[in-house]
Amino acid sequence: YRPKSRFFTAFVSDRSNEKVRIFLSNSSTYVASSKKEFAEAFGGLAGSIDVQTISLNDLLAAAHVTAVDFLSIDIELAEPKALAGLDLQRFKPSLVCIEAQMPVRQQILNYFAENHYVVVGKYLSVDTENLWFMPEGS
Repeated sequence: YRPKSRFFTAFVSDRSNEKVRIFLSNSSTYVASSKKEFAEAFGGLAGSIDVQTISLNDLLAAAHVTAVDFLSIDIELAEPKALAGLDLQRFKPSLVCIEAQMPVRQQILNYFAENHYVVVGKYLSVDTENLWFMPEGS
């Protein structure tokens, strides 16, 4: 339905070309995290694998992306690390949806405030897991 959309599968972090271990949940094929305790909370561990990292800056540059309309990030408590590898002013997403669980929520709020993005309040009553951001004045 969205022929111009592009999807990428990668382990996004603050730096590229590093190895990181991700832990796989025993009870859900949809849960994996670099935080062992997080994956364990979903019924124990099925195992772990080592993967290579890439920063969002490098991923977007490799894909020849110069601007982003909508950015969605849900990476099980690693959101602050991914944001550390993103030059928000360079790619200027028009709308960002990011999972903001309590252990990392303040870091996420600080990052966006420092980059002149504001919370889109109209979603707060229907979405308690994610925060939505837009550039100030948009």
